[in-house]
Amino acid sequence: MRRNMKNKGFSLIEVMVSLAIFSVSILGIMAFQIIAIQANQNARRLTSATVMGQSLSDDLAGLPFTAPKLTAGNHPLSGELWLGQDIFTNNVDETVSVIYTRGTTLGYQVSWSVTDTNAILKAITVNIQWLEPQSTSHSVRFFTYRTLGTYD
Repeated sequence: MRRNMKNKGFSLIEVMVSLAIFSVSILGIMAFQIIAIQANQNARRLTSATVMGQSLSDDLAGLPFTAPKLTAGNHPLSGELWLGQDIFTNNVDETVSVIYTRGTTLGYQVSWSVTDTNAILKAITVNIQWLEPQSTSHSVRFFTYRTLGTYD
């Protein structure tokens, strides 16, 4: 007695080919995921540097015109490597304080320079530098002006 055998299911070759195609596509997706994670980390560092620079720029512009931190020349942030993401200044004693954040290993070098443009105008440049894990150096700069006002 002879039966009519129809092919049911998949052959081993078909399964192996489909697994190979699936594996290659997953590897491609994983490569894009790694690139996306690195881009997010770089964006986080740039955002942190931008927030620090803008905050320091605003704080320096709010100091009295004759404040020691606004004398002409370059001013590093106590010569320290800044590991935090938040900065605030206490305008009473004109100190710059650093808040350290959890697990941050990337350092920011913070400095500013002041140029006396004329007797009533100071140009302030804030510079934030940092090193990426791939040893690529980056920096952001902020420019602001401080004028001699009525309340100084």
